[in-house]
Amino acid sequence: MRLQNNYLAKLLALSIFVVFVNIVVHTNASSKDALDTNHANFTNQLKLWVAEQQNIEPSKVEPSTNDRRFKIPTCIKDYRFSYPFSGKGTVKAVCDEPAWEAFIRVRSSPKTKSYHGFIYTKDLGKGHILKESDIEMASTTRKLGKLANRADAIIGKSLARNVNASEFIETNNLKPTVVVFQISKLIYKGDYFSADNYRPVTMGIHTVSSNNRFKETILKGSKANQDLYIGEIITSNSIDSPYQAFVARNIIYKGDRITEKSVKLIRFWGKKPAGLVFNRKSLRLTQAGRTIREGDLLRTSDLKPAILVKRGDVVVLSINRGSLQLSVSVEALGNGKKGDIVVFRNPESGETVRGKITGTRAAAGL
Repeated sequence: MRLQNNYLAKLLALSIFVVFVNIVVHTNASSKDALDTNHANFTNQLKLWVAEQQNIEPSKVEPSTNDRRFKIPTCIKDYRFSYPFSGKGTVKAVCDEPAWEAFIRVRSSPKTKSYHGFIYTKDLGKGHILKESDIEMASTTRKLGKLANRADAIIGKSLARNVNASEFIETNNLKPTVVVFQISKLIYKGDYFSADNYRPVTMGIHTVSSNNRFKETILKGSKANQDLYIGEIITSNSIDSPYQAFVARNIIYKGDRITEKSVKLIRFWGKKPAGLVFNRKSLRLTQAGRTIREGDLLRTSDLKPAILVKRGDVVVLSINRGSLQLSVSVEALGNGKKGDIVVFRNPESGETVRGKITGTRAAAGL
């Protein structure tokens, strides 16, 4: 009987001990969970506050709250934060209920700089002329040295290469455009260009050659010097433009005076040769520097200043004396072109006088 009572007493004591251990373990676990929750709430509130103060993302804030010895109470209200010092490396945290405060060291990563620009809205090919619907604004943290950031500098430009949707637009891929002229109707050699057989089109300057770039006025009144097919871009080499030039009516010997009676103006087609005489004024007071055959084109190199006064010619010499003007006939003692200074002799008195050649057998006294 006594052994049975001792056994029951020991069993009761063991049961009480087990219950006590379970209570202690449960209490410690609950306390740990509460501390973890307090730590998470406190850290989250602190990061949000610092992020707002410094205008950065909360993920960039690193508070020194990881030390397990740092116990954070369950605060009935939100924590209050402030910078207690001039710098922003320390934050003062205050809990009003229960009363509690702490100083927390805080580090924050530098604010990430954003670069604003534009991206392509779709895949586009080389030479495409960009429209407003082809681009949209976007930002990136990756620094692009040639990022295009103005819509007006993008729209209307031509792509230098193929691009993909969402790719950032860079200025070195944007080329200026030029207006060229495309055949819209079959043109045969010798046909005139007109608004019915060609149209202006805009293309990237890098997609056409220099021979494709010319003013439309060149086409006015011009002919095609070869067959041109629909879709072709007109080149300056395929254009015969009209021009006029002087040709000799008959043979003009070297030294002969050139006048409008000895030449005629004729229309030609093709590229205008350099050095031809097109202007009537160029013929004034000139003589042939070589013998020019009938039908030959007149070149500026063929024209020499004409000798207007020859030795022995009788020349009208004009002499101004204030408001009085005198004219006297004198004999030229030398040859002279317009502007030359020549010595003349008065046949009556035998005196000599100098004068400046002004025209054919005419001079002005000096």
